[in-house]
Amino acid sequence: MIVATAVVAPALRPPVAQAAGDSLVGQWRLDRAASGDVRRAIDTATGRMNFFIRPIARSRLRSANEVHEHLALTITATEVATRVDRSPPIASPANGTPVTWVRENGDVFQLHTVVTGQRLVQTFIGRDGSSRENVFAPGADGRTLNVAVTVAHPRLPMPVTYRLVYRRDDAAH
Repeated sequence: MIVATAVVAPALRPPVAQAAGDSLVGQWRLDRAASGDVRRAIDTATGRMNFFIRPIARSRLRSANEVHEHLALTITATEVATRVDRSPPIASPANGTPVTWVRENGDVFQLHTVVTGQRLVQTFIGRDGSSRENVFAPGADGRTLNVAVTVAHPRLPMPVTYRLVYRRDDAAH
């Protein structure tokens, strides 16, 4: 029975992070032509706001939704780390356990990350009720990574939604 347990136990380990790791892990470079227009998404979401508040909201959203040229993803059975450009990695448990994360400007968020099958969902929730969800999924060709972004705030009439497309960066290997 002990031998059977030793043989069966590896098969019972959750393969979720390893399966996702095969398609999501690596170095990625932004494909601007294939990506959505972030500025237009922000303008659409703020279009119905009061004309005094609208420019302030747009400025803050543009600052918080900077598009990064490089993305690195590392996924293990217990941890997920994302890194954009030359910023420090953002690490969190792969099972959704929330951790506190502080943005460069001092804003504090609860971050939770879940790896399910071939998807990685990273959610930031701010003290002011704001949220950002990044859904990472491999493209059908295996050479692209799609990142669906949704940003919400109680004062926004509708969420900001856009998609970024990254291509494997073979030069980084």
